[in-house]
Amino acid sequence: MHQSDITICADDFGLNSEVTDGIIDLLECNVITATSIFSESLLVRQHHDWIHRHRNMAHFGLHFNLTEKVAAGAFCSLPKVMLSSKLRFISKNKIVHQLDWQIKSFADTLGFLPDYIDGHQHIHAFPVIRTALIDALYKNYGWDWPWIRGVEKITSGGGSFIKEQALKWMSSGFSRELTIANNKVKITNELAGMYDFNPSIDFSKLLLGWIKCSGPKTILMVHPAIKENKQDPIGKSRLNEYSHLKMLSKNIIG
Repeated sequence: MHQSDITICADDFGLNSEVTDGIIDLLECNVITATSIFSESLLVRQHHDWIHRHRNMAHFGLHFNLTEKVAAGAFCSLPKVMLSSKLRFISKNKIVHQLDWQIKSFADTLGFLPDYIDGHQHIHAFPVIRTALIDALYKNYGWDWPWIRGVEKITSGGGSFIKEQALKWMSSGFSRELTIANNKVKITNELAGMYDFNPSIDFSKLLLGWIKCSGPKTILMVHPAIKENKQDPIGKSRLNEYSHLKMLSKNIIG
């Protein structure tokens, strides 16, 4: 599969300055073609002008968040969100409120609605949350929805079998539910980039393997950072990804 059939998307824009600066550098080098933004981050406002200067170079999407402490506000652990959504204990109305707030925060800060929507740790595809997503999409976009990251079909190769199976279990029926709600919805076909965040792994080899094995309309997610943030539990892995993406830039976009 040629790289042009794949959208290389850097997640977590706005998480911290190291991540944000790494994404900016790689986008300016034409290595990545989309970035998923924590709309509640103050860094997004600080980079308003830069984002507008690069609107024609990449897709800028909402990275819907319930599990990462990015700014002031409540957040939950991923296991708690997984359990409460699978058992239908989570409040759909509260999720709609959060989605609506994050979409409006994105639009108020940047002056345009997100080009697409995905979820931090793929929560957008979880039960109840995806139903709330449908309500928020209608409220903010009418029938003309942005594209949505699909997560049910995963390109393997990163040695993360348990994570892959957990995501498939949590997201089962996601695409069907959205398509029933709006038969014109655009959902990406395949997700690549999942691995165990081993900071010493040959990430170049993983990248080329994912690109070779992925089908059309694939999202290849990456998590780069220009420097290691000591408070980030995967800070070393982010730096490793960034270094390999910089080295492979000519090969990837060839």
